[in-house]
Amino acid sequence: MSSNESIGERLATLVAQVSVDPASFVRELGLPASITFEDVCDGTFTLDASDIVAASDILDVPIPVLTGDVPVAGHLGVSLRLGLVGDREQTPEAALSFADRVLSHMDVLDAVLGPAAREAHPPMSTHSYGKRAGRDSADRIRRSRKLGRDPVSDLVGLVESYGFPVIFQELPEGLHGMNVRDQRSGSVRRVIVISTRGTWPMQRYTLAHELCHALFDDAGQVIFDHLEEPDAMEEARAESFARELLLPSAALRNEVTTRGLGPRSMSERWLRAVPDLMLRWGISRRALVRSLIEERHAAEAALADVMNLSVRESIERAGLTEQWSMMCGSEHLPSGSPMLTERAVQAFGHGHVSVRFVAEVLDRDVESTASDLASAGWLEPVRS
Repeated sequence: MSSNESIGERLATLVAQVSVDPASFVRELGLPASITFEDVCDGTFTLDASDIVAASDILDVPIPVLTGDVPVAGHLGVSLRLGLVGDREQTPEAALSFADRVLSHMDVLDAVLGPAAREAHPPMSTHSYGKRAGRDSADRIRRSRKLGRDPVSDLVGLVESYGFPVIFQELPEGLHGMNVRDQRSGSVRRVIVISTRGTWPMQRYTLAHELCHALFDDAGQVIFDHLEEPDAMEEARAESFARELLLPSAALRNEVTTRGLGPRSMSERWLRAVPDLMLRWGISRRALVRSLIEERHAAEAALADVMNLSVRESIERAGLTEQWSMMCGSEHLPSGSPMLTERAVQAFGHGHVSVRFVAEVLDRDVESTASDLASAGWLEPVRS
């Protein structure tokens, strides 16, 4: 649907997509009996402001979408309702619906608290080679945040500091994350969704991957990331970015050298080193192994045994089960955005929003949310 379309042309498209009977639509608008739907669509009859408000209510489509100020592809909720996001049978509608609510929550919180503070990020690399652009951009982020060659301890906090809420939701098998781009507020906003199915290193890798899409403002209302072998420039760039952000090439080289490892090291030594590096740096095994091979620190054959084991078997064999369990405590739990949660509680404390609003931000039930708020001194506990 083009932004150059008239309101009548947009109405024609929307009425067809929501399966509303055109004649019934005209009657519900309360137009004169002589006016037909075609008259509205071709501009013979001009809708006034009250007609547009009524049309918005009938179609359940926001007025800015009807007027063309916001394209359909700029409003996730509308696109979901019209079945325009992904494949109807495979689209994770529950997770996307929650992301849509998050975008609405952002608008409310900005209205009552003022716009959230956002960390400025350095310019992203425009190098023509995607992998180089990703690696250089990750290095710029590390330098600007003074991360040196240390692991990123709070990756969610880093991502949210740039204004991108992060939520964890159950996604279909094989779908590791989604990146939602929305324009309903008049400017581009994004919500990043991470699957609760993955292990915590995979979740971190996916999150770093999604951060790259967000910082480069890659196209697409929803980017579905299966994190397969990248075949598009944007995906190759995001993979390179994620690997460099989580475990810089220089740090990996130092790790390999310090451990006395190299291309001729036998698989038994890598069976211990790979899980240890995964734990220390919080990077997925697949991404780590790919880096080791591409940067010629290890022979592919020497890492075959590592990849033939499940991640859990690999961790157990390396004797790191206890440390792994400590890091995995909440990896499969759905959760809302920490940044928005903090703002929602602040708004609640000032009497701007209800307990239900806070519960929606948290993606929890109202009663337990009220109880937690009461424990923190915000509200009397709910009595059964």
